[in-house]
Amino acid sequence: MRNSVLMLAAGLVATAPLAPAQSQPATQTAKFEAVDRAFADFRAKKPVPGMVYGVVIDGKLAHLGVNGVRATDGQAPVDEATRFRIASMSKAFTALAILSLRDQGNLGLDDLAEKHIPEMRTWHYPTSDSPRIRVRDLLHHVGG
Repeated sequence: MRNSVLMLAAGLVATAPLAPAQSQPATQTAKFEAVDRAFADFRAKKPVPGMVYGVVIDGKLAHLGVNGVRATDGQAPVDEATRFRIASMSKAFTALAILSLRDQGNLGLDDLAEKHIPEMRTWHYPTSDSPRIRVRDLLHHVGG
């Protein structure tokens, strides 16, 4: 099975220890060093106080990198347990979860949102001809 690699940036919280660097193949170590350089270069060019990132191979954390400080006051360095507020990135994760539910046949994008969020059934829309909000509208940020 081919290794699948997924890089997660700015917010990965490690829960498993990494294997010692000497046990990794030299080519993999070189690739991880390239990932570290890419994140260091990004941080040097952008106003990012600190970051945590990881490389996941076959569902396991293979490499963890930390860079910078936790807050703009520069007092506490980032470590593998640092947690970041991800703000509007959660919209993308929510959309991915909804599309996964669609792919599994658990909902349709043209379903009325109130089918899955019962509290919406009692909403009063601005006008009598306002369209009811569909799941698709929520994904596009156009409903309501």
